[in-house]
Amino acid sequence: MFAGFLSLVLSVANGASNAHLKTTSTNGAMGTQMAGTGNIPVTVKPDSLTFSDQLVGTRSVGQTVTVTNDGSADVYFTNISLEGAETNDFSFTTTCEINAALSPGASCNSTIYYKPTAEGTQTVLLLYEGNFAEQEVWIGATATAVVIKPTSLTFPKTMVGDTSAPKSITFKNVGSTALPIASVYRVDTESYFSETNSCGSSVPADSSCTFNITFSPLTPGTFSATLYNGRTGSNRRMRFGARC
Repeated sequence: MFAGFLSLVLSVANGASNAHLKTTSTNGAMGTQMAGTGNIPVTVKPDSLTFSDQLVGTRSVGQTVTVTNDGSADVYFTNISLEGAETNDFSFTTTCEINAALSPGASCNSTIYYKPTAEGTQTVLLLYEGNFAEQEVWIGATATAVVIKPTSLTFPKTMVGDTSAPKSITFKNVGSTALPIASVYRVDTESYFSETNSCGSSVPADSSCTFNITFSPLTPGTFSATLYNGRTGSNRRMRFGARC
């Protein structure tokens, strides 16, 4: 058995309510638990961001989050940070200053950047902590190691029964590991396009392969097709069109 007591200290500062619960005994302090809920209303917009198909090794355009003090007392930030297991590929700048007052009605901004080091999907949180209820911004991102140039082709008019000169599309892997090629297939209005490629079953790291496309119309008209390069885990599309 131990003899002791609980002491509850309630403090209010800058509009924030903070409770400190301390457990003590005749033998000394046993532990401390802290809990707090701010009562200053703040708005964070947007509450989620998405970075799509960012090329490995390149930095994205920044996306901005705005925090607005909707209350009647000053807001103070004690921490602004990225949280999660995959934060190394993200960074941010901010005008929201730690321990500096954000006046009622005022706003500050944070700009988030994404620079992936490997292909895949990632999620992190941008956290705002201070004398208000903790705010979170969900951030999702997808990185690709593939560069396709060009992403579309247009063939000149070709006579029925003739075959056009070939046009080429370059498929480049800028990543540090080989990219497996699961399949290559085509969806078209008519089977007037033909394709050959040098990609094989995979594209080595920092290497390229080529798709060569020809157009051989059998009837007059305008035709289009989409070539899908089925990599493991995702597809890449290459579009081409022609008329005769």
